[in-house]
Amino acid sequence: MTEARGQGSRSGIGVHVGRLGIRAVELRQGKIASWVSAEYPTGLSPAAPGFPAFLGETLTAAFPGIRRSNLWAVEVSPSLQVRFLSVPRSRSDQLSNTVYWTFRKEIPFDPATVRFDYGVEGETETAGARRVSVTAHTVARHEMEALRDSFTQAGLPLSGIVIPGFAVRNLFRSHWVAAPAATTIVLQVCDEVSVILVLRGDAVIGHRLVQTGFDSLVGAIRDRWPVLSAEQARALLRWAGGAPRPEDEPHLRAPPADAPGVWSVVTPIVDRIAQQVDRTVAANLQSGAGDEAPAVLVAGDLATLPRFLETLRAQARGETQAVDPLPDERRADGSRQAPPDAAAWGMAVGAALSTPARTPNLLRTYAERDADRRAIRNSVLTALAGGFGLAVVLGALGTFQILSRSVSRELASVRGQLSAFRPQPDREMVTQMAAEAKQVHADIRAVAVKHTPMAVLNEVAALTPEDIRLSSLTYRLAPRAAPGAKEAEERFVVRIEGRVRGPWGKQESKLTSFAVQLEDSPLFEKASVHGQETAREGNEQVLSFKVDVEVSPAAAAAAPAPAPVPAAAAAPEAGRNNP
Repeated sequence: MTEARGQGSRSGIGVHVGRLGIRAVELRQGKIASWVSAEYPTGLSPAAPGFPAFLGETLTAAFPGIRRSNLWAVEVSPSLQVRFLSVPRSRSDQLSNTVYWTFRKEIPFDPATVRFDYGVEGETETAGARRVSVTAHTVARHEMEALRDSFTQAGLPLSGIVIPGFAVRNLFRSHWVAAPAATTIVLQVCDEVSVILVLRGDAVIGHRLVQTGFDSLVGAIRDRWPVLSAEQARALLRWAGGAPRPEDEPHLRAPPADAPGVWSVVTPIVDRIAQQVDRTVAANLQSGAGDEAPAVLVAGDLATLPRFLETLRAQARGETQAVDPLPDERRADGSRQAPPDAAAWGMAVGAALSTPARTPNLLRTYAERDADRRAIRNSVLTALAGGFGLAVVLGALGTFQILSRSVSRELASVRGQLSAFRPQPDREMVTQMAAEAKQVHADIRAVAVKHTPMAVLNEVAALTPEDIRLSSLTYRLAPRAAPGAKEAEERFVVRIEGRVRGPWGKQESKLTSFAVQLEDSPLFEKASVHGQETAREGNEQVLSFKVDVEVSPAAAAAAPAPAPVPAAAAAPEAGRNNP
């Protein structure tokens, strides 16, 4: 038996949610690491409010690393509809539309209330034309969402939800169970329905859904003996089928008086299932697939009953045996012994073998997969376009660099030729250039000196705050040093007279701040305050002052000594805020 494909270092856990309990299997690196089977407490069902808590407690106790695993679930939904279709070969996006409308033509449905998806089984050639075989199915949206929400509320988000037929298909496509090279019929008996797959090797060439399952047999027994509970009827069915379990013993202590006739009660239903298998075998023989009846492999709860296998073997005209999805060679070292009903664990193992690459997923149907493919295709095209554009830019840049180096060489050659004709500087040329520069400097200096008084007036007006009103501004040459002292550079002084208004007690600080602002100006150097005295202006008490500010030598260099400007000639009440 070959190794299972698709099992990496991350484990896969499959959960089969049944009517009376759950079965779950953990696979790690192609081996069965652990498994758990738990029946629901009395009164609990997958639709009950307490189901998520039961689910979370059971699975986290059995699989401590479940939150780091790929978690897939399989459930037999009452609304499940399946069709095996053969459609013309086409591109993936066109194939989805073809499958959708072909299925909808056979089984009309409302896209708003159901989830539609399909899985590609393979290609065939009919009358020289290539066709694609697909298994399409629908499930009621609310049933899928209820199962997803139960796991989410349990703190165990699902990686996917798979229908029974695809879970069983995984057993053979992953080579977990070796399929004979010839045609094989696989029967999976679920609680409410039975799934029939037709395999050729590991390729599915037929997929049917029969509306008869294990619950049909249990229902027939309870119709015959209404006093029996579902658990008692199941135990009685296993006893009559030749495979009672230890946990069935309490239900068999007081069987009905005519209990030996249990199997005759369920025989019509068993015959109905066997007839569906026989029809599938007959159709396969009529199609010319072979002269011998194909082998029949059985999985599910009925596969554990020897009497059911005998009945099926008698009618199916071929070799019939149960599928063992939990063989000893598949168990990891140290794992528990497989349960006695190993054939009933096919869907749990098949769900654990699910991967996004090969398993249709009700959480992400064909529409999401097509959107992902388009996004990937667009990303690849964008990357290719970007790469091509980058190559064009790099090619153009390389061409420009080559041209630039060529031009640089030519420029260097021309400069070398012109160097022979470059004029050499002499004394007369240097003297003339120095005289011209000196004249330009003098002209700039004269312009600066000419406009110094206006600059002084503008600067004082700009620095005068609102509470200070100026009455006089005089621009004059500072007194020269005493006779005999070393001649110093001529300096200019600006005398500012005015009044400080505002609250009494703060006027001196405002005057000091005004003097400091004048000193900070690049046009002035030193400001000295003198002549302070109290005065009145109407009913307001003000502070009269005089401030002398030295003009920076750089601003007044070589300025002519102007005659003192009388107070009357100055701009009265100078200041940006004065009226």
